[in-house]
This record gives sequence, C-alpha cells and structure tokens, in this order.
Amino acid sequence: TISDVPAEATIPELAPFAFDASGSDPDAPVQTLTFSLVNAPVDADHAFAVGGIEREFPIHLDIELNPSCNLRCPMCVISAEENPKASNKYWMSFEDYKKLIDEGVSKGLMSLQLNNINEPLIRRDLPEFVAYARKAGVLDVMFSTNGMLLTDELSEQLIAAGLTKLSFSIDAITSETYDKIRVGGKYEKVFATCRKLTETA
Repeated sequence: TISDVPAEATIPELAPFAFDASGSDPDAPVQTLTFSLVNAPVDADHAFAVGGIEREFPIHLDIELNPSCNLRCPMCVISAEENPKASNKYWMSFEDYKKLIDEGVSKGLMSLQLNNINEPLIRRDLPEFVAYARKAGVLDVMFSTNGMLLTDELSEQLIAAGLTKLSFSIDAITSETYDKIRVGGKYEKVFATCRKLTETA
C-alpha cells in the first residue's frame, strides 16, 4: 500500500515515476505518488511511452461509471436538465468493473480515476468500487465531485475503502459566480462539506 512505501524508496517497477514527498520527513511514508503517462502511440502496436519505457498497457485509467449528473452546468454535456430521468441501465456493472481492474492490475495498472465529466456520487455503491481497486493492488484511486451529494457517512465509507485523492469542482471564489457556473449547487454547502471532510480524514 502507499503507506508502506518510504519516501526514499526506489522500487524498480516505480522507478520511472516521480515520488512526491514534498514537505514530509525523509523517514515518513509517502502520502502521494505522482505518475507520468504519455498517452501517445509510439509504434504500430500502440505501446505507451512512460518515463522513457514503452508499455503495452497504460498505468492510469479514467473510468466513467455512470453517464449522469445532478447539476446543470452550462459548459457540460452531461446535465441534470438533459437527463431528468437518467436510467441506471447505462451504468457500468460491478462485474464488468472487476474484470477491467483485474486485467489492468495484471498488466501494471497503478492509478485510477473513477470519473471524467459525470458526478460519481450519484452511485451510492461507489465505496465498493474504490475498495475493490485498492484491494486488487491499485495504488492511487481518485475522483472529482461537485460535492453536493457527499454526506458524513459516505465520506467515512470512502476513506475506509481506501480513497487516496478527492477533488471538488467549484470553479468560483464567490457565490455569485458559482451560481452561474454550478447551476443547482449550493456554494456554502460545498465549502462546509470540504471543511467537514478534512476533519473526518
């Protein structure tokens, strides 16, 4: 696990990637691993160039678990306004997800983003997806959220599952700007959620 890797460690498999241990004690465990991946084909077989090493499989994947969102942001193609009754029949099944993770880990998968432009917290089973990836051997599991659906209970479940990074999409420093961009969201609620999460973590 990430907590088992000392800041000064050099592991052959991780050597091409940069350890981000800035601000930490030299003997303290690494809190963040920074991976570099160039998603460009370098030959006819579409191998990936990673830290000067060609690989046939990416070390990072972005997965869209559900094509839906609870807000109506004007710049986004996924909108609650366009999907008022978005069906979960288009959601990725947990069985398909497990197959993808198992194959990925067997080929060196190390980092996973559980969304792209959707709102992943619409799925209340999200902690199960996080936990499976971490137990399978994925070092870094993350996602971004607008924060409106994050509860204290869900925060605790995600932390317990092994989530390593969480980004909040706010795009504003005033409530006036936020209301124009994150239509349907609540500025103060999101910031309150962020503050509560830091206390929980």
